[in-house]
Amino acid sequence: THFRSAAKQAATGARSKLIRVVMHDLRSPLLTVYSIAESLSAADRCRAQGVSLSGISTMDEEYDVIVLGTGMKDTLLSGLMSVAGKKVLHMDRNGYYGGESASLSLDEMFKKYANGEKPPPELGSSRDYNIDLIPKFMMASGKLVKMLLHTKTTHYLEFKQIDGSFVVKKGEVHKVPATETEALKSGLMGLFEKRRFRNFLVYVQDYEEANPATHKGRDLKRITGAALFKDFGLQEETIDFVGHALALHTTDAYLREPALNLVKRCQLYSLSLAQYGKSPYIYPLYGLGELPQAFSRMSAVHGGVYMLNKPVDKIEYDANGRVCGVTSEGETAKCKMVIGDPSYFLADGKVKQVGQVIRMVCILSHPVPNTNNSDSCQIIIPQNQVGRSHDIYITCLGNSNCVAPAGKYVVIVSSTVETADPVKEVTPALRLLGKPDKIFALLNNIYEPINDPTKDGCFISTSFDATSHFETSVNDVLAIYEKIMATLPPEERKVRGGRARGREALAWRGARVRPPLRRKARRATLASPQYLTCAHRPARCVACSVRRRSTLKSHGVARMTRRPPMGSSCGSSDGAPGIDRGYVHVVVGPQLPRDDILQPCQDHPMASCRLRGSRDHI
Repeated sequence: THFRSAAKQAATGARSKLIRVVMHDLRSPLLTVYSIAESLSAADRCRAQGVSLSGISTMDEEYDVIVLGTGMKDTLLSGLMSVAGKKVLHMDRNGYYGGESASLSLDEMFKKYANGEKPPPELGSSRDYNIDLIPKFMMASGKLVKMLLHTKTTHYLEFKQIDGSFVVKKGEVHKVPATETEALKSGLMGLFEKRRFRNFLVYVQDYEEANPATHKGRDLKRITGAALFKDFGLQEETIDFVGHALALHTTDAYLREPALNLVKRCQLYSLSLAQYGKSPYIYPLYGLGELPQAFSRMSAVHGGVYMLNKPVDKIEYDANGRVCGVTSEGETAKCKMVIGDPSYFLADGKVKQVGQVIRMVCILSHPVPNTNNSDSCQIIIPQNQVGRSHDIYITCLGNSNCVAPAGKYVVIVSSTVETADPVKEVTPALRLLGKPDKIFALLNNIYEPINDPTKDGCFISTSFDATSHFETSVNDVLAIYEKIMATLPPEERKVRGGRARGREALAWRGARVRPPLRRKARRATLASPQYLTCAHRPARCVACSVRRRSTLKSHGVARMTRRPPMGSSCGSSDGAPGIDRGYVHVVVGPQLPRDDILQPCQDHPMASCRLRGSRDHI
């Protein structure tokens, strides 16, 4: 009804416009465009102008913030600005969400990186592929997970744990130990070296920066990483393993820096590994392109306006050199500040190139050899193993992650470019993969801003680096957000919130909405912390029916009124696992102890997760 009335208003206006509503497909990054105004003359039609929840928005308006690009960083900042009560216009030159961090189908990959060729039929259906342009994993206890919980965008996402993490030593692939048994069997180090390594891990886990008793006489702000390793008597190969496979440093520069950052990185790896076991990484189903779409929905719910296929002709500045608007296709939108990725500011001289990243996207018909037939994994090749100055990362994803058809694997090799022949630099990694069905070579420039945002009002993010996780990206977003808030008056820094807008956010999910508790159940939950329900709906199990409603009948889940004991069944009538096997059983209840938020059961081991809970759950 809203869209029909909006179309009538546009048809009766001074100039008729073609209005298109962009509907998000939750199962893939594809977009479906529905035309509302059908009988308008061709001369009066214009490009898609975007439709917000409050009405029709055009370029000829004044906005508080204009965001250029729909990458993960840009959409996250757009969502934060919208929640803060700012009027936001979000533009992207591409016809899809994600920008540099998008997930493309096979047809889109061939169109963009294979000169428009058609993919061979033996690769399978194009729609079954969601290939990441920026291969990264999420640390289970990392900052991005906390931010997803804080912004409540986990309603739009599903996650699965990565099967394992591996490291290369002397040309052989070894699994990074995740349990004590694996550590004893591992060939990464000898028996006596394992004892010294254990002493190092105990020190790292017990270390608390605010508690001097845990420092054991070591000032980690003064001694270097190399001195800390020497103090524990670790060998060079073990140092390589710790620095690059656990602390996830890309170079050996950390050895000359204070050891505090090294210890904190190892603690993050340990905490993430303890969350679900096997590996510290989790990954959103259907590709990393789901992250920008989730943040975009959050922004749109709070009034943000989105325009795709909208080229940016020029960024306008006033006489003092401060940004005042953005021009696109003859129209200018006025604004107070601009946020964007570096590619939109190349002509203005506000960014500089600091390097390049090579990414080789390979499609395989077999899992990566020597990885225990893992459907998803990460392999790290430390720099010293191949005589380079930067590590090489191998990311493998399969059908269980919803990024490739059954029997196919998407493997991405990435590293920082050091010579004039970047493909030759990653050849040692390509040898570990076997024979690929198809290879795409992606060469991306790394840009950093050199402007002063307090003077020109342009807040520019940094290009994605070659690291295997999002920690540095989230740090960049937080730094930009703090700079933006520092330029605003105190009365404009308050965050706008409210339960009503949260309900509107859920409405975008259609049949996959997580409905609220019934009123009686909600009162009972608030009155008694022991009153729990299985997800938010009686007779509905998150672990089994989150994707298929038909599994309710087969699983026979009933309401739970007491906290289930560890390892107990979640109410299955026959004790058989549900169809979507491997998801965590979620028990929801406000103001509960931390261990009451997620409870595993026999039918749903902690192999995957749906991140639900309060903002301070982790």
